[in-house]
Parts: sequence; structure tokens; C-alpha cells
Amino acid sequence: MLLAGGCQQGPPPPYPTWGRAAQAIRVESGGPFAVLAQAAQEAETRAGPLANRVTFTPDQQKAVGSALERPLAQVRSVIGRPVDFTFQPHAPTQAPPYQRGWRLIGRSLVWDVQAAVANHNLDAAISSANQATGFGFALTGGGASDASLGLSIADEARRAIAPSLGSMSPAQLDRLASGIDGALKLKPTLQAAMRNERLNMLLGVQNLQDAYRRQDEEGLKRQFGSDAREAIAYLKELHASDLRKRPAYFEGLAHEAETEASWLGTACLQPAIKREGGSPPVGGRQPWRKFAKQLFGTGRPLLAVNDATLARSRLLILTCRALAQVKRTGAAPRDLSEIPTRLRQDPYTGRPFAYRADGPDFVLYSVGADFKDDGGETDESFTAPDLALERPKE
Repeated sequence: MLLAGGCQQGPPPPYPTWGRAAQAIRVESGGPFAVLAQAAQEAETRAGPLANRVTFTPDQQKAVGSALERPLAQVRSVIGRPVDFTFQPHAPTQAPPYQRGWRLIGRSLVWDVQAAVANHNLDAAISSANQATGFGFALTGGGASDASLGLSIADEARRAIAPSLGSMSPAQLDRLASGIDGALKLKPTLQAAMRNERLNMLLGVQNLQDAYRRQDEEGLKRQFGSDAREAIAYLKELHASDLRKRPAYFEGLAHEAETEASWLGTACLQPAIKREGGSPPVGGRQPWRKFAKQLFGTGRPLLAVNDATLARSRLLILTCRALAQVKRTGAAPRDLSEIPTRLRQDPYTGRPFAYRADGPDFVLYSVGADFKDDGGETDESFTAPDLALERPKE
């Protein structure tokens, strides 16, 4: 048991309240988010046991697509409209609301892209890719888990359609570029996700404090695992002779949550290169560092995922525009200056993407996470040393 005893002299100091989980999410009826929430609930219900699957056979994919016909229609009806995400903080041990249904919907939309590409129906593939991207980006207005799911849906849709760009007509390329650009314009900045994740961080502090006060050592072991053994032992013996220092422990942890959330809120608006060395490791040398890494460790990985998704989404648009000109005129544009700056900016450096053209040929890429220009060299994942759009060289 956690030891809350010690010499009891005078009343113990109060423990602040750091966060509260919402009892029930209140969604404005009729708005785009309400439609997405309802679609998620209906998708999970209609899919039945398939909602619990991680992998799907082709027949199971068809079954999910048939079961989700109505929820998918609901989602498609609000794509292209701004989504005011109604966020509900959740404890670290709880799944975010609607995730299972949204994951099914996202997968079904991506399967539509893949099926259309396989059937050489590029018009249908473009429509499905634009829909999947718009849906995925709408989810980035939630917490870190919602945003990660949304970015992964957009990534999968892009990977499904990018290899087919060379087979598209100029009009098709323009339609795909316009659809992805429209989704990007509606995509919330990560500030929304970081603000929401701050609430989750503070709720994590609250739950830890509550477990300490309940003397729930076994619950903490189950939640945080063996990696936090020393942190739990420290908490167990937390200044038993000085009641005032117990709340101070959680005040320090909550202060770190606020510091991390503040840094993330600024960092998500900066190019990746400006974040280098800008913040100490989560937890530092504090006795709560193992707790902090688990409770506050969601924001920084999201920054990296968002950088890559933004870069490749912009590269997809630019590639479509350049290819369309090649198909119309026989020559790639000499530069990309006629395209808006916001689309030409590399999220890693804040500078324009690398672009070189020679007749009908062109090279376009991001310098990637190492911030060094390696001439467009990349690996099988199109990630390093330079980051590129996921399409084979022609």
C-alpha cells in the first residue's frame, strides 16, 4: 500500500484539483462534428465484431464497407466544411471517444482509394483520396490521439494514390491537387490538439494524485508498468514526516505539464529546425520523470508525424501541378513561384522545397528531419536522408 501516514500534526494541506474528465460529451446537434460523432457511433454498432479487428481480409473489407454505407454517407456530407471539434478530456487508461468508429470509417475510405486504383478508375480514386484526406484532417482538431489517427488516414490515402499520378490526365491532376489543398486549408493547426492535450496531461496528474491518496499502489503498477517502479517507490515513501510536501510533489508535476504544453503550443507553429534544443527532456531528473514521460509524452511524437504529413501533402499538390504542366506543354515549370508560398514551404526548414527542372523532368523533395539537402536521395520508405512523395521514379 502507498504510505500516506506519518506524524499527523494539524490538518493536512489541501490538494489542488488539476483536471476533471467530462461526464458526457455535449455536441451541438446538426453541426459537422455532431455528424462525425454520430457516424462513428453508428459505424461501430453496424460493424459488430469487425470493429475489434486490426487486420482485414478482402471479404471482411467488403463486409465493413457494406455495413458502413450510411455512416460513410454521413461523413461525406460534411467533408469540405470546417469542423469545430468538441473535445472531451480522458484519463490515460481510457480510450478517446469515437476512435474505434472513426478508425473504421478511415480504413473504409482508404480501401475505396485502393480498390479504385486497382480497377484503374482514377476519377473514383481521386474522389476517395480527397474525401479520406478531408476526413483525416478534420480529426486533427481533437487531442493527440485523434490527431494521430487523422494524420495516419491522410497518409494512407496519399500512399494509395501517389503511384498513379503519372497515369492521370492534367484535369485529374488538377482535381486531386485542388482537393488536397482544400483539405489543407481546413486542417486545424496543431495548436488545437496541443491545447486539448494539455487537458489530458492535467487529468493524468489528477488521476495520479487520486491514486496516491487512495493508496492504490497496485493500480499504479498496472498503469505505468515496471519502468516506473522507482517512481512508484518514491511516491510510496513520499515525505511521510512532512504533509506539506505531498501536495508539492503533484504541484511540481502539474507545473511540468503546463511547461510542456506551453512549449508544444509554440513549437507546433515553427519549422522543425527552430525547435532543435528548445526544450529539456520531459521529466528531466525529477523523481516523477517516469510518470511525466508517460503522461506528457504524446505531443512531441505528434509534431514529427505532422511535419511529415504536411510535407508530403504539399509535395503531392506541387507534384500534381508540375506534372499537369508537363502533360499540357511537354515541359516542367522552371520554378514553382506561381504556386502559393504556403504550399511551397518545407515544414522542416521553413524554406521552399528543393525543386529542379530539366525539360519534362523535375525533382522535388523535402530535406527531411536532418535538415540537410542530399540531392533528393531517399530510402525505400521515402523518408531519409531526404523526404519525398511516395511514388516510384519514372
